[in-house]
Amino acid sequence: VIAQVANPQFAAPTVRRMANRMANLDFRNLRIDTEAFDPRLMLASGNEALGHAERLERQFMKKMTKVGPMGQVAAFAGLDFGEDADKVPLPGVGCKARVDDNDATIVFILPIIPAQSPEEEEPSEGSDDSENERILGEPQEDAARIFLHAAASGDMAGVGQMTRSQYQQLVRQRLKQLIVNYCGLKLTSFKSIDNDVVFWKVTASDETLGKLADKFHYVMPFKDAAYKEVDKEVPSCHGLDMYAHAKFTVAHAADFQEFRSIDAIRLIMMELLSHLDFHELRKQKVIERWFPAAKYEEMKEFNEHLIGWPFARMLCLPQVEDVENIRSYFGEEVAVFFGFF
Repeated sequence: VIAQVANPQFAAPTVRRMANRMANLDFRNLRIDTEAFDPRLMLASGNEALGHAERLERQFMKKMTKVGPMGQVAAFAGLDFGEDADKVPLPGVGCKARVDDNDATIVFILPIIPAQSPEEEEPSEGSDDSENERILGEPQEDAARIFLHAAASGDMAGVGQMTRSQYQQLVRQRLKQLIVNYCGLKLTSFKSIDNDVVFWKVTASDETLGKLADKFHYVMPFKDAAYKEVDKEVPSCHGLDMYAHAKFTVAHAADFQEFRSIDAIRLIMMELLSHLDFHELRKQKVIERWFPAAKYEEMKEFNEHLIGWPFARMLCLPQVEDVENIRSYFGEEVAVFFGFF
């Protein structure tokens, strides 16, 4: 699978090495005794089916991690099946990895470029020097397509001709200033294990999220305490509390519920999109891609209670609390799909 989906032009060296290694993996030692497993158990008795599927799961993972290709791939990739206080088990896989989702709401992936700042030292082995040294005639016009107003770009007026690598470095500096100083967000930077890309983790404090919610008139639900202040009960429907919503204001922040993961993603993206053209960022290769960060603890809970092993759970209809958890993490559109599928 990795060999098929990995694009040789963009795939990290580790992925390419794993793809080559997988071509030589021996699946013949992997044998799973299904014990005449009857799929009808899933429909006849939920508890019996779950217990049987869990036994098969343990057998499957034991085989895979000891003699199967998963153990070989994991060992080659640096993942660990042993004890390590610094690592956590990946749901549904069995190996361990370090969790680095702290201080991450939005993640940017940037290419390594020459003339790095101290935190981003030297270019990767495959950098194109001729392209990086190409002279740009109108860097101000290129930057104007990225930064939607002069205040966001830090005023690029007066910038003369420069090489592409110099331009990339300057735009990256202005982009960091915009995120941290102008938008008030928190940015953490580190290089990949292969030293071929730079990761930027962007997040915001609750105070900053409140200011953004006020700025964009973001709608939030009231908390229980707000109902008690006016001597009212929270209305409910089918066992689900139906909180009233209103536009968030900093002056009345104490009356609203805490921001969820999806709220933080939306507010940070609303702020960044009001200053930046993400299409141009990718087109000009300032960034390679961006994505909302996954949260290990929340995804672990999903895996354990909704979508993970054993397979019998996948045939269970989602309950009200499941839909609410999906809504808090993925948003209303995805939750509506699961609620009415």
